Amino acid sequence: MICASQKVQACEKEIQAFNYDSKCYSDQLTIIEYDVQEGDTLLDIANRFHVSIQNIVEWNGLENEDLILAGQTLRVR
Repeated sequence: MICASQKVQACEKEIQAFNYDSKCYSDQLTIIEYDVQEGDTLLDIANRFHVSIQNIVEWNGLENEDLILAGQTLRVR
């Protein structure tokens, strides 16, 4: 149960319960792309953007998670 003026964790920041934060909501819908740099691994990229390797694989339709190339653009959110 959430009570009025209780704080909850949402979108990596605290907001008051029942206080709609449109910026927070729209940030979750934003697609973020990343250009792979020389030496990057999916693990590095996943950790940087706080997502799983499996998410990156699915979002980008990667058939071989061990093969990414510098200059390749990946969706990371």
